[in-house]
Amino acid sequence: MIILKKPLIKYVFIFFALCSLVACKKDEVQVAPPEPKDIILPWAGEDKEDVSEFRVKLNADSLNEGEKGEWSISKGLVEEKVFFTDKAKHNTIFHGMPGETYELVWAVTKNSKPVKSTVKVTFKPLKVVIENSGGWKTKLFLGATMYDKGRWTVEGNYARIEITSSSHYVVPWTEANGIMFQAYARTNYKFTWTSWYGSKSATATYEIKTGDYLEAEALHDLQLDEESNDVTADNNHHITKIRTGRYAWVFKDTLKYPAVQALTHLKTLHLGDTYGDFPAVIGDKYLELEDLYINHWGMETLPDNIGNLVKLKKMRFLNSSNQERLTKLPESFSKLRSLEYLEMVDVGLETLPESFSKLTNLKHIDLSFNIVQKFPKDIGNLTKLEFIRAASVEAIPPSVSKLVSLKYWFMSTNAEHSVLPEDIGNLQALEMMDLSGSAYNELPASFCNLKNLQTLTVGGLTELPEKFGNLKNLNTLTISGSFKTVPASFGDLSSLKHLRVGGALESLPESFGKLKNLTWLYCEYSKSFKQFPESFGQLSSLIELYCSNNKIESLPDGFFNLPKIQIIDFSFNKFTMPLTKFSKLANTLGKLNLWGNGYSIAEGNELRKVLPYTQVVIERY
Repeated sequence: MIILKKPLIKYVFIFFALCSLVACKKDEVQVAPPEPKDIILPWAGEDKEDVSEFRVKLNADSLNEGEKGEWSISKGLVEEKVFFTDKAKHNTIFHGMPGETYELVWAVTKNSKPVKSTVKVTFKPLKVVIENSGGWKTKLFLGATMYDKGRWTVEGNYARIEITSSSHYVVPWTEANGIMFQAYARTNYKFTWTSWYGSKSATATYEIKTGDYLEAEALHDLQLDEESNDVTADNNHHITKIRTGRYAWVFKDTLKYPAVQALTHLKTLHLGDTYGDFPAVIGDKYLELEDLYINHWGMETLPDNIGNLVKLKKMRFLNSSNQERLTKLPESFSKLRSLEYLEMVDVGLETLPESFSKLTNLKHIDLSFNIVQKFPKDIGNLTKLEFIRAASVEAIPPSVSKLVSLKYWFMSTNAEHSVLPEDIGNLQALEMMDLSGSAYNELPASFCNLKNLQTLTVGGLTELPEKFGNLKNLNTLTISGSFKTVPASFGDLSSLKHLRVGGALESLPESFGKLKNLTWLYCEYSKSFKQFPESFGQLSSLIELYCSNNKIESLPDGFFNLPKIQIIDFSFNKFTMPLTKFSKLANTLGKLNLWGNGYSIAEGNELRKVLPYTQVVIERY
């Protein structure tokens, strides 16, 4: 055992105390070293409040060399639509949810030690609105705010809805944010639109009470513009005339297109290429109508309300269907007392009501390509009638002789042994008469009193009245029948220019040469015509002569005095005469057809020598 002296013990104690103090100070430096003065904390940027869009650009401090950064979310709703465009960029774009507040952390790392900073971002709540850009009374053009998707609900009965936004290519109208809504007049509606953004949604409502239908709304449905050539408006901008074909069907469906009811000022309506029933809206609403034209397919009836068009003056109606036919007119048709012009071509009409004769203002009737059973017995009451074209199964009623204003008659009948009224001569205004297709054996004596008659077509005659030549103004005549000649008075038809005669005709009277204005004569296919009168050469205006398929053997010498003749057709006759006489016509004759008369090639060549400037058709091949 070592025993130290007291002074030595004192120094040993001091030594150990100093060592302990030094050891304690060394431990304190290692546990909590002083913080370097040059280290600066990163900044995540300013807080963002009331961000209206669902994305925002962040503005944290940019990174220094050797540093890395990363964004993260410490608070706020996170779903598929919430993300950073690039979470490693200090100024990335953050996508959030509406109505949410987010705490975003920007962590910067250098030498594996992250330093963090936080920024707060608040987005405004989701909001949708509905706007009506139409400015009309019953046609609404609604546009609503669209996010990811949306849906409409509508309270109130409506006509139709059409999509106006581009989304209509992939969604039904209930999910399209842009729609055209056709409402009914004076009706309350409530529209609700809900749109979603992720799991968030917002709703808007739009309520309205509609007014009356507008003419502009009707034009929109018809794809027409007030400035187009198919539309006419008056000084008050009321539509008075419409012409349409492609969208004419709109008039038939007032449940889906109710705005067409607004066209109450229409005076003229031309509809083409329509199909099915007659548009009822015409008789219900267009009471000012004066001119109606319809080119229709498949109409079988006219509605009773057609009689409401009491101002209608002109009606033209064509039916192009071979299946559905308009076989009769309703009794209400007789209420069209202002009607002056009626055209119903090829509609299949079979029956005219007796009340038809009450349309006393009628001036023009065209029922072409229809065969009615009979004409009204009192048709003579139409005393203003100037033009008629129609055909009937039964005989023409005697009252037609009362049509004192009639100028153009195209009336035929299928009845056998038909007769014209004895007083037919009362029709002093008559200028044109066509009785083709009728079985008239004779014309009454008074027929020759039709002083103003200029054109006549009649067939089936057994003879002509002796005073037929009294028709001094007749310039075009087509006649046929079993008669073998015409009366001597025929030569008094001093105005006659065009004559077509056929049937059993064998010869013409000597007076025929008095027809100084005759320029065109056709008497082919009678197969019995044999000779011309000597006076034939006195027809000083005759230019064209067609007499093929007859029994002509020779021509009188006077024939070759025709001063203006240019075309002669004597093909398929019985000619035996020498052909050299035709040389007298060499100065005017442009074409001569003698084909089928038995002449040889040599005879044809001789004829061409005397007619060097004439086209000659003569010999067999």
